[in-house]
Amino acid sequence: MKKSNVYMLMIDCAVLIAVIVLSDFARARLAPASSSEGESVTEEERESVPTEVPATENAESGRVRFFIGGDNLIHENVLNEANRLAGGSGSRSGYGSGFSFQPLYGDLADTIRTADLAVCNQASLVGGNDAPGALAGYPLFNSPSSLAEDLLALGFDAVNIGNNHLLDLGDHGLKQSLSVWKEKDVILLGGYESADEMRAVANKIHRVNGIKIAMLSYTATTNGLKSKENAPIPYYGDGGGGVSQDVLDQIGQCRRNADLVLVFVNWGNTESFEVGEEQKEAARRFAEAGADVILGTGPKVIQKIERILSADQERETLCVYSLGNFMGTMQYLDNLFGGALLFEAKKTEEGCRIENVLFQPLVIHYDERISSLGVYTLQNYPESLFSRHGSNLLYGKGRYSRYFEILQSLIPREFLPVSLRGSSFS
Repeated sequence: MKKSNVYMLMIDCAVLIAVIVLSDFARARLAPASSSEGESVTEEERESVPTEVPATENAESGRVRFFIGGDNLIHENVLNEANRLAGGSGSRSGYGSGFSFQPLYGDLADTIRTADLAVCNQASLVGGNDAPGALAGYPLFNSPSSLAEDLLALGFDAVNIGNNHLLDLGDHGLKQSLSVWKEKDVILLGGYESADEMRAVANKIHRVNGIKIAMLSYTATTNGLKSKENAPIPYYGDGGGGVSQDVLDQIGQCRRNADLVLVFVNWGNTESFEVGEEQKEAARRFAEAGADVILGTGPKVIQKIERILSADQERETLCVYSLGNFMGTMQYLDNLFGGALLFEAKKTEEGCRIENVLFQPLVIHYDERISSLGVYTLQNYPESLFSRHGSNLLYGKGRYSRYFEILQSLIPREFLPVSLRGSSFS
């Protein structure tokens, strides 16, 4: 597991000053909750949680720093760029040279590495070269297994694959992707080999720095594709526009077992900044069932952040309806502007408190050849570089101010980096 260096975010964010003071935090311990705490743990539960790793001096600190990225979507142009970085020609004929994905995320590397729990929402299947159709981008994605290795080397501790692309390559492709991830030292969310494994996910409690964390993953759709082998797909719908009672029961069970419950959900209308009524209703039901944080992906653009207050006014759930894209080479600037959510969970006598919430705006850049690809924090993305963005040059001139207009309309100032909180984004 990764070790903490000095805790520095490559973002200008005084809101996290309390975190920076705790800069020498060592790497978190990921371990199952044990019966030594007076809890009963069944054999089935023992088999469903991560293997314990050595504790660090801060393993019981009662504070966990999170990094959650949006949709990591590996289009063919992303494959080409990673191949060029590995010494290939940047085309299918050169793929034999391999891939180097890590440099694409260089502006975020320190932030990812120093989080206690970093989660990647991996939107495309990582089936390796053996899956049907070999490597491919849009519309049916298949990414090389080296992507998994690079994401873990960057510092991601968990990978969520519960999304609309789960069945892009049918049952065989899903099985191949599961086999790639299950060989890695990573927490896998949203992908299951059996219905029993999917049902048992509510018993997976990950212990990080003394906090018991449950993470669930659901999707609204698999783009109309169906499993021919009845593969367990974590749909959250009940078939009638509502939320399945089984899903609500899972969240409720996690609420009873854990200090903190995170629900990852792939939903919404593609390229729409508006939150749909189905999303709102599902979020309300997730919150009432016991979710502490709801982390949305799928629309390929940013959607709003809000706090959902329970009907009894006793609980508050943080809901991010869409983080947008984390990586990808879609055509238009709106789809190349996403975000990462950073926050802390602090264990108190009253329960687990969410603190220091930060929405970090991100820009995916490429040039007119759709190369020189990389993701940047907005603070590190000057207008001079924006003027050379391939989306501008290829698909029509955009405005740098567009980024700030989106933030103004969707993200409350309290969640933005301090340097982006001015009353006028000019």
